[in-house]
Amino acid sequence: MYEIINELKQINNHYKLSNAEFKRIESLNFKSYVPLIGKFSVGKSALINHLIGHKGLLKENIISQTSVISEVTHTEGGLKNPVKIIYKNGQVLQCSISEYQKLSLSVNEVEKVKFELNNRRLAIVNNLILVDIPGFDTGTDAHNFAMKYMNEAIAYMIAFSAEDLTLKTTMINILKELKLYKISIGIIITKTDKISRDVLENNFTKFKKLLSKYVDVNKIDFCFTSSNKSEIQEVAEYLEKLHIKAMRIKLNKLSQAIRSEAGNTLRYLEAYNNSFTQEELTILETQLQDQYQLATKATNAEFKELENNSLELIVNIVEDLAYGLEECEKIMLLMVYNQQNIQAQINGIIRNVIIKSIKAHIAPLIQLHITRIVNTITINMFIRDKVIVNVINKEDYTIELPPMSIATIDLIKEVCAKKYESKNAISPVLRKLLISVLQDIRYQLSISISKRVGEFKALFNQSLTTEFRMLEKAFLDINSSTINPPIHELENESEIIHDDDYYNPADGMSEIAESIIQISSADLVYCNDGLHQLASDESLSLVSSTFSKNYQEQNRLILASQHIQKIKEMCHEC
Repeated sequence: MYEIINELKQINNHYKLSNAEFKRIESLNFKSYVPLIGKFSVGKSALINHLIGHKGLLKENIISQTSVISEVTHTEGGLKNPVKIIYKNGQVLQCSISEYQKLSLSVNEVEKVKFELNNRRLAIVNNLILVDIPGFDTGTDAHNFAMKYMNEAIAYMIAFSAEDLTLKTTMINILKELKLYKISIGIIITKTDKISRDVLENNFTKFKKLLSKYVDVNKIDFCFTSSNKSEIQEVAEYLEKLHIKAMRIKLNKLSQAIRSEAGNTLRYLEAYNNSFTQEELTILETQLQDQYQLATKATNAEFKELENNSLELIVNIVEDLAYGLEECEKIMLLMVYNQQNIQAQINGIIRNVIIKSIKAHIAPLIQLHITRIVNTITINMFIRDKVIVNVINKEDYTIELPPMSIATIDLIKEVCAKKYESKNAISPVLRKLLISVLQDIRYQLSISISKRVGEFKALFNQSLTTEFRMLEKAFLDINSSTINPPIHELENESEIIHDDDYYNPADGMSEIAESIIQISSADLVYCNDGLHQLASDESLSLVSSTFSKNYQEQNRLILASQHIQKIKEMCHEC
């Protein structure tokens, strides 16, 4: 793949086209995330430490307030300060492992910690980023933390202690969500040495039966580990399997990125591979400007319509959410009466309902509008044989799920912390709370949808502008004839392709050379002013200049044709 990028960069260099996008592609991180989730103290951090053979890298046996998201991945060469602490206020601290281990971090202040290690075991699965998510009973919003990785996760590993093979509400909601998004699941049973084999087998059988209510257990990979003996082989093999899958995903993403950028170069060459008079170029440049302005206007109008239609659908989504909350109102009332926090319950309902509603209503609408834009709004003045370029992946019509605001979360805590005399006293308070939740989510969802539509719009406008700039430059280059490759360069470039259908400049040379020989010192040239006799040197100079100009023009067109063919072949290869 990177050899293809280098070849494309060379072609761009020849025509003085920008290689900034190819450089960006080379620097992209195509690694896949593998979040590890589970209850607090189930052994997630210890498992990662054992996997990479670095005892104490991730802090174990810590209190919930100091448990933060940790990302661990491989890097070549090794860094002096391989730990990057990212704070919620935007501050970033780079430090060594020893310095990190002396720090006391707060989940309220730190967004996450990144570890980039030159590690032998991590090198085996270098296409993966392991993510240690704080336990679901830490008091943090771990569910939302974990689901933030959903779009980039190749699989979720869920850890359960062999001593506690049960499913709580939060975990059930996560399993449902992973099933909705069709994300692979690996379940890790830790601390198997803590109970007898017979008890483990009996509990595991019951556990699989419980899981089958929410997911297809036949599609789940189960791994067993022992804390005493550090038995992690099954987990290591599972990660190696994910690594191979991640490699395929990486190559696919890289291929899409290369083909997209190659398409821009192809657009330039399709336009440049033409001969135009000055008058024709002037007309074409005017047409290009007109088409660009019309296309930009039509794109903006289409996305405005998409945003308006999407926002109208929020009413339907909120109605679905209201029904979902109403169905669980009795359960939540009982929980409040027992002074239990219903935040996880509400959050689970919100995520489950909104995911289904977005997939049912918003995603098809986005796909409809984007398909219309792709099919109707393009600048296609010279594309004779299109390279398939995906401006937006059809699987990427996701909308980031809106979190509840801090004010709503605090209101839930306040309602749940009170002691009520009877359940009847709770009912109006709970109803008022749920109305506040609906209003909050409606507002947050409208922001999320507008933001996502804005991202799509920016991506399309950028693509449209790039196409316009490519065609504009092609016209300028034809007009100024700034690109006239010498003969020896053409000979080298012609090695790229051997095709009998291509025009060979030698085919036309014999005719031009023959005409030069036939011209004598007495040749006459007829002009508007009448008959003029030219000196032999002037006559030969004129024809020689014409021959040189014609040859350079043929030179330019042949090389452009070869580059067009080469790009198409490379796009087919990747």
